[in-house]
Amino acid sequence: MSRYGSEMLALLFEAWEENFPVALTTKSRKFYVGFIVAQASLDPRIRDTRILPILSGYRDEKTARVVFTTDYRVPYATLAARVGAGEDVEDFGIVLPLGEIASAFRFDFDTYQEFGAAPPPGPGDLARG
Repeated sequence: MSRYGSEMLALLFEAWEENFPVALTTKSRKFYVGFIVAQASLDPRIRDTRILPILSGYRDEKTARVVFTTDYRVPYATLAARVGAGEDVEDFGIVLPLGEIASAFRFDFDTYQEFGAAPPPGPGDLARG
């Protein structure tokens, strides 16, 4: 941990370096599953990170269960077809202040379902928004 300064920074750095998805819950109960696309830094002037979300939603106020509302995979596939036109999918990442992240963990779809959670939606299962 001392190499990174905190467990949060260690996880974000490893997710960026090893390209695995993380789940982030913000203090406002928003929930994101995605890939870190901006390297976490120990520089105290850098106080945010960027995530390319795969899925997003929120944690129910009463139960804290995750409710998925947006599946980004289909729009990304469409966008990827336009990459040759100068667009990059990573440009559509969401910047999150590190101080607004309430919790973070490595995300694995199979493990998530083994814990009895509702399965994440498949591409096209949710409304875009």
